Amino acid sequence: MKFTIQKPSDSFLEIEIILSEKIVFLGANGTGKSKLGKFIEKSVFSQTQSGFNQNQNSLNHKKQELSIVEGSIDQLTRQISDFNKATDEQVLNIGLEYQERKILLPSQEIFSRKEFIELLFQGKIQIGNLTFSNNSFLAGLPPQSLNDIDGGTIEFGGIILDIDLMKIDKENPKSIETAKEYFRKKNKVLLDNELDKRNKLVKEIANLEIQLKNFTTDSFKFCQRISAHRSLVFNPNNSPKDKDTALKELLYGNSNHTQNTDNKWNNSPLQSDFDKLLIALISEEAELGAKYRQSKIKSEEAKTKLDLIIETWNKLLPHRKINIEGLKLSVQCKNSAEYAISELSDGEKTIFYLLGQCLLTPENSLIIVDEPDIHVHKSILSNLFSEIEVIKKNCSFIYITHDIDFATSRNGKKYVLLDYVHENKWDIEEIDKNDTIPEDVLTAISGTRKPILFVEGKKDTSLDNIYNRIYDDLTVIQVKSCSEVKSYTKALNKNKRFHKVKCFGLIDRDGLETNVINSLKEDGIFVLPLAIIENLFLHPTIAEEVYKIVGEGIVFSNETYIDNALGWINSDENWKVKWIKEQLSSDLQRKINEIPNKLDDLEKYPMLNYEIAAKSNEVLLDLDSINNKEDSDENKLLNLLKICRGKHLIPKFANSLGLRDKKSLENKILNNLNSDLVTKLKSILPIIE
Repeated sequence: MKFTIQKPSDSFLEIEIILSEKIVFLGANGTGKSKLGKFIEKSVFSQTQSGFNQNQNSLNHKKQELSIVEGSIDQLTRQISDFNKATDEQVLNIGLEYQERKILLPSQEIFSRKEFIELLFQGKIQIGNLTFSNNSFLAGLPPQSLNDIDGGTIEFGGIILDIDLMKIDKENPKSIETAKEYFRKKNKVLLDNELDKRNKLVKEIANLEIQLKNFTTDSFKFCQRISAHRSLVFNPNNSPKDKDTALKELLYGNSNHTQNTDNKWNNSPLQSDFDKLLIALISEEAELGAKYRQSKIKSEEAKTKLDLIIETWNKLLPHRKINIEGLKLSVQCKNSAEYAISELSDGEKTIFYLLGQCLLTPENSLIIVDEPDIHVHKSILSNLFSEIEVIKKNCSFIYITHDIDFATSRNGKKYVLLDYVHENKWDIEEIDKNDTIPEDVLTAISGTRKPILFVEGKKDTSLDNIYNRIYDDLTVIQVKSCSEVKSYTKALNKNKRFHKVKCFGLIDRDGLETNVINSLKEDGIFVLPLAIIENLFLHPTIAEEVYKIVGEGIVFSNETYIDNALGWINSDENWKVKWIKEQLSSDLQRKINEIPNKLDDLEKYPMLNYEIAAKSNEVLLDLDSINNKEDSDENKLLNLLKICRGKHLIPKFANSLGLRDKKSLENKILNNLNSDLVTKLKSILPIIE
């Protein structure tokens, strides 16, 4: 099955989906997501078995309609030809016969048309809803006789009187000529209308024949779209009906097997079919239950869609189980009373609704889900559709969402919706798994309209998560390393294929020199003021706020804290060894990079002579000078925090506050990230813009 999406540039993107495949369209608000779902549904409809059957019926109907229209064209053509040959006397007789035809008034009185007009203008007959159409009035209004009206008709109660025919008079030859002209124009208009109908029908028939010719027997059976605009209102006291009829009414919007993708929900802006869903479920439950009791089917054949829904629901929500008694559904929470299904929350109703819609869709169908994340908690959403995909393994799914985590969780082709242009044009790109930037990162940046900030970190409870609060005007994306932050930021600012926003990076200082920091800033990459993020919380200004958060009656003393922090740093020499190694590695790599690339130049280059011991002593002396030079203890601490990457510092800080370990302190900070702490963090972190 294929469908084509037009881009604003008027180029086209053809997308193919096969049975059991999944496709995700990810887009921010305003990128036409809900319109895309409806567009795809209409585009693929003719490629489904349901569409084929409906197109076949439509083709037969239109061929019959064409036959009627062609008969009308032949009749009008003869009438025009005959009228052009008609004598004045023949036209006069037509007019007089027309005037003498009897009409039945709403009052049940019967008059000839001529009598009616005379009585009407004499005021002896009162008619409501009298309409004058396409007339010119030769005198004032209202007209007092037919002579005050030129052309057009008088209409009432389904009766139409042609003025020019009513004015034909053998004593007035001009009236005959006027009637002739009237007939010519009227028949010409009627003929043109019928010719337009025929041309339209011929095109529609040709289009249907092409669609039917291109249909293959291995096509999808049905296309079911679950709209983002779905109503969760339902009547809990619905009654069952014939199983097949109930299912047709859910799938097609009616019971005649005709799907109208424009008016499936009776002109409602909402997909208001929750009642139809429940009726379809309980109708199957009632029918299969009756057949089983009558021993007409085996127990395994009696398992209904409702059984599957309840089974899946209870797996996803074990604390809130659905029970069924007869045809009545109820919910049982642990340690609480049972209540009716109508009292479910919107999120729970949505889960039930999505399960029902998907499970009642025929096998080998395409299921389009607009905004699957609406009302459904993130902790359940991915598992919900994983369960549905297993049950409906022979169906294909198209998800249209703005939820980055959900999009990443789906296994299938992914597309980015960057913009929407009326009418039905999307700026769209496929996320290629072979791109240098990982799929999950591309998915994340495509789902936002805010500038991007790449940072080092992990999605857990570590202190890396403070960036979301500090830079709340940016979309913060955590990646594994400093090198990824730099490469992603540079690559995405050069290539706007998947996004339309500015990208920035924020990396650890790690002893970088000022000239390097300034060079990185030109590429949109900023550097922490201290070596690593943990060191931010050892900054005296921030540490004071941490004291307030932890509480426990501990009074913060700036002087005492700085003495303690310097002691923690100097108590462990291991970080100094790591620092020296990193400096040696960086310096050696710089010298290697200076070696020419050409072989001829390399022969002229002196042998690389690198004294590791001498360089090590030089770095160590630089470290010692920080402690030995005449400076305030606070400045010494800040200078050491710029280069110290010791993981022992935060645990020691935590212990000094009476906390067990580093994790305890991190949790305290993250759970109490108040405005004062955020403000002070912002004051020392770089401004990113």
